[in-house]
Amino acid sequence: MAEGAPGKPREDGIAKGGHLEYYGPVLLKGERIGTIYVRSDYSQLRDWTAAYAWTFAGVVALMALLALVLSSLLQKPFSAPLVELAEIARQVSEKKDYSLRARKHGGDETGLLVEKFNEMLAQIQARDEALEEARNQLEQRVKERTRDLEEANKELESFSYSVAHDLRAPLRSIHGFSQVLLEDYSGSLDDTGKGYLDRVCGATRRMGHLLDDMLNLSRVTRSALRPTQVDMRPVAAEIFGDLQQQQPGRKVELVMAAPLPAFGDPGLIRIVLDNLLGNAWKFTGKRGDARIEFGQAQIDGDHAFFVRDNGAGFDMAHATKLFSVFHRLHRESEFPGTGVGLATVQRIVLRHGGKIWAESAVGQGATFYFTFARQENPS
Repeated sequence: MAEGAPGKPREDGIAKGGHLEYYGPVLLKGERIGTIYVRSDYSQLRDWTAAYAWTFAGVVALMALLALVLSSLLQKPFSAPLVELAEIARQVSEKKDYSLRARKHGGDETGLLVEKFNEMLAQIQARDEALEEARNQLEQRVKERTRDLEEANKELESFSYSVAHDLRAPLRSIHGFSQVLLEDYSGSLDDTGKGYLDRVCGATRRMGHLLDDMLNLSRVTRSALRPTQVDMRPVAAEIFGDLQQQQPGRKVELVMAAPLPAFGDPGLIRIVLDNLLGNAWKFTGKRGDARIEFGQAQIDGDHAFFVRDNGAGFDMAHATKLFSVFHRLHRESEFPGTGVGLATVQRIVLRHGGKIWAESAVGQGATFYFTFARQENPS
């Protein structure tokens, strides 16, 4: 019996332990005549495995050491330019100094990276210098325009002073002496002469109204805004009452919403209402059933106020002339006026950050809409 063989055959199969054993049948013509036994010891395999493991570990350690040495040797030529580039980038970011440049250490990929980085800095520097020059030029132009505007305002103030004093004096003289001629020398004048004097007096009155409107237009353009919360209903009622006192014989229906709050300069808002309600009163003068409405509505998402009348109206083809100075859509003989009122209204509305527009048809009245910006400090 071989050394280590079992004394008695075991069941066929594979057994494990400190070694590998195999039992299998020996057959002859289908009959079992014996058993085959094979045994393999693991000890030699373990010794081989251990030897290979130590060899592999040694190779890995040697490669790691070699890699460390190579890394130390190659670190300076490859990493130093990148470290310097990162430092330059940090300084540029912190100081916003685009005149800094990184040094190029060679013609390899790292050198190309440094070169492109420097080109980028040069482009940014050139752009900033151009922007600075443009900014300086713009500031200079703004100063020049501001100086020109101040001079123009001074000239306008001087003109307004002349209108208020120098032009009014001769107008008062013309009107006064014309009235004296009509009252004290009417017996010496025929009807033609009296008619001429009446026309002179009327012209001086119209000229006086025109000067007043021009002065108002100048004031609303230059005066400082003092915005506050205003209920426009009582202001409109007071203006309507004044109109009725001037023409007590007229019957005009006034319809107003309550209340009508707005945020703006009270004095300028009164000028707006005075002109719009005055126009509505004037252009309904030929109607026996005159009606004026003052209210508010949502128009295309805007909170708008409106003044509507059922008077003469106008052709919308000429609507672009409504707010131009001295432009009139009706003859003086039909409806008197200077053509300055609506231009004044538009400037006031624009100064409050709003807008104004009109809708009308000939013989069907007109509606003027206007808005004020919803802000506490309109400029």
